[in-house]
Amino acid sequence: MWKRRQVAALTACVAMLLLTLPPGQASADRRTARGHATAFAVFAMEEAPHVPGRWDPCRVIGYRVNRAQATHGAVKDVKRAIHRTSLATGLTFVYRGRTNRIPQAQWRKHAYPADTQLIVAWIRPSQSTLMSGTTREGIAGRGGSWHVSARDKAGRLWGRYDRGYALLNADMHFPAGFKTRGRFGSRGRELMHELGHVVGLDHPRHGGRLQIMYPVLTRKPAQWGRGDLAGLRFVGAGGGCLTDVR
Repeated sequence: MWKRRQVAALTACVAMLLLTLPPGQASADRRTARGHATAFAVFAMEEAPHVPGRWDPCRVIGYRVNRAQATHGAVKDVKRAIHRTSLATGLTFVYRGRTNRIPQAQWRKHAYPADTQLIVAWIRPSQSTLMSGTTREGIAGRGGSWHVSARDKAGRLWGRYDRGYALLNADMHFPAGFKTRGRFGSRGRELMHELGHVVGLDHPRHGGRLQIMYPVLTRKPAQWGRGDLAGLRFVGAGGGCLTDVR
């Protein structure tokens, strides 16, 4: 979730996406990443404040895009942003096509197509209870995920994300692509921020101004910072498969 002028706490747990950059670009991103590797925070489960959440890397994450209110090139930018998120996490995402659905706060599995775990949508804030109370230009987007309880092979408890959303404020217009343009940066950077929330990253508590997950809009490049990358590895595929707690 981005805010233009002030930091805001995200109440929903978040998690999500994937894509794959060429090896040369991947290593270049890590070499040129800015900031401190400790500048990240992760979401915890409401019912268990010390238990973090992540996606199961042994399951494919199918995603759809609602681009009805987006500007030209939106789907292309979503795919590129997911690609960058996938590269940093090791999670596997598969594009399932477009949708006209808009996620709501009370939605669960029955509201998503059977092959879909993530919906990316451009909406006006009044169209979703997930953005209720948002002013027309107060928040650029909101990303998050729902979870079930699960354990890894070592028996550690996690929240396993099973459905996610990335909602973009259609009343706020960003330059298409990932170049550093405009007063508040590019559409690609906004997408990367919300996808970071989808896969489990919160806003960094300290020293995060150079990170994509910093909550205030600036003209910083659409490139993961060192803290972003450390956090994405923590919630990524390296943690291994998860088994639901029955």
